[in-house]
Amino acid sequence: MMIWITNSRYRIGLVCLLIAANAALVGCNNEAEIVRQARRKQKQQLANEAATVDHLNEAAGYISRMVELDPQAATRQINYHLNAWLEASPPEVDRQLSPMAAQRKQLFPDEFDAVRPDSDTFLPGDIDYFRRCFLLSRVANWAGDGPLHDPILAGWLADEESGLDPSQVQTLEKASRLFDWTLRNIQLQPLQFPANSPRVAPKEMPPGLVFDGPGYRQTLEECLWRGSGDGLQRSRVFLGLCQQAGLDACMLAIKQPDRDSVVPWLVGVRAGQQIFLFDAMIGTHVPGPGQEGIATLAQAKEDPAVLRRMKIAGLYDYPVDSSWLSKVVAFIDIPTEAFCWRMKALQQGLTGDARMQLTYDPESIAAWEELELIDEAQAWSIDALARRYHFAMQRAMSDDLKVYLDQQMRWGMLSPNFPLAKARWNHLSGEFDRDEDDGARILYMNLRIPDTDIENLPYDVNLQVQLNARRQPGQPQEAYDQQLRIIQAQYRQAKQAATFWLALIQFEDSRYENAATWQQKRVLGRDTQSPWGPSARYNVGRALEHLDRPDEAIEYYKTQRDPQEHGNRIRARLLSREVAE
Repeated sequence: MMIWITNSRYRIGLVCLLIAANAALVGCNNEAEIVRQARRKQKQQLANEAATVDHLNEAAGYISRMVELDPQAATRQINYHLNAWLEASPPEVDRQLSPMAAQRKQLFPDEFDAVRPDSDTFLPGDIDYFRRCFLLSRVANWAGDGPLHDPILAGWLADEESGLDPSQVQTLEKASRLFDWTLRNIQLQPLQFPANSPRVAPKEMPPGLVFDGPGYRQTLEECLWRGSGDGLQRSRVFLGLCQQAGLDACMLAIKQPDRDSVVPWLVGVRAGQQIFLFDAMIGTHVPGPGQEGIATLAQAKEDPAVLRRMKIAGLYDYPVDSSWLSKVVAFIDIPTEAFCWRMKALQQGLTGDARMQLTYDPESIAAWEELELIDEAQAWSIDALARRYHFAMQRAMSDDLKVYLDQQMRWGMLSPNFPLAKARWNHLSGEFDRDEDDGARILYMNLRIPDTDIENLPYDVNLQVQLNARRQPGQPQEAYDQQLRIIQAQYRQAKQAATFWLALIQFEDSRYENAATWQQKRVLGRDTQSPWGPSARYNVGRALEHLDRPDEAIEYYKTQRDPQEHGNRIRARLLSREVAE
């Protein structure tokens, strides 16, 4: 009996185990089905939402107002809307990496992998690139389609005997507008700062980079945003504007006799089968034969006088000789993000005013190599170097208070929480008078605070409230005093920048008399020590040209020791020639 009961219990237990196992399997299947149903439901919800919410327009709307919003919150919203659009209506794009992308990955694996080109979703880091392209596209739209402010080139482009076909004229008119804007708006810095420059360097830099190194010490957006940069950075701004305007442009690089590698020279803009030369390194286009118009690469190679005339006797040599043009490489300035399939998808999806260039057409890149005078085309490494430098400086600012304070003293005036940022954003967006009290013009005017008010900030409580400079509860007096010194420095710098940029807006409005007077009295006045002096002198000269006062303009162009003196003197020579004729 006991044996029977034991066997019975065994059989019952076995049956229970089988039932439990089956139930578990059913449960797993049910859970898997629940997950699948939830995913289907989520996808359907996104699809339904997409039918009523234009996620791309929402994302573009946030980008256009990003400076007015909390940057982190805006980034999250843009990222959400882009991914909602991607999930609801996945676009069909080629996800295969191009040969240039593979080349970039091989040379800069860390920077390349950080962007994650194979990611199935948009990443927060993508938004910085989206913002950069947005700003460049806005400038390219209003500056590229506005009046041609360069009278020296205007006559040549309108001359039927220039040898240009209508398509070339159209391309060069737009390129000349954008180059002119770059020279007037991005003040030239030296490639190398003096060794005694009052700057605080990080304790260490990544291998191969030096503090404040040429070309990469600012990202392209930082150069555009701050309005100053060395010749390589100015070239990148011009290239970025050309890309947004749909122009084929590259950085031409040449092999110097004493070097094995090629080095960047100047920007070449393709019009038809010709490459026209724009030198942002010194601040002028390369005049063609007989100092007429814009020289082509072919003319510079065939006629030694073209580059020889780029010298200023007794003052400046030109670092390139026609004999060096036997090997010319087209450096294409391609950010790593432009290799991402999701940027291709986004570029295809944007419509209307939201359109912008986010990627590069492999066929247009290959077309450079088909040109007779170009040996090869390759991705320029400058963007990866600038990214590496930027991240190194961000780490240094987090780890070293001295580096942080130095950067705040230099550029804190343009941080998102400072009022100059919104004015600058509206300026670059072409919104000079957007609303009665919200356009760039009035916002700049509001920043022209009397010097006495800035000096009295530590003692004037009402002013501290107005400028958001009150002492925080528990803040040590020493720390607050240091904070006030930084805020005072930022408002002085903001006033100087706002004053200079206001004059640039007057120039864009073709109010040349006002532009010249404003620069002369408020930027270059006796009691003013503005860091914008060199660019202000160039802009005064440009305004005086339009006022039919060429002799005065020439005197401004001949100002000694300005960073752009070389290019300015070439312009003075061209202007003297026109006056003589």
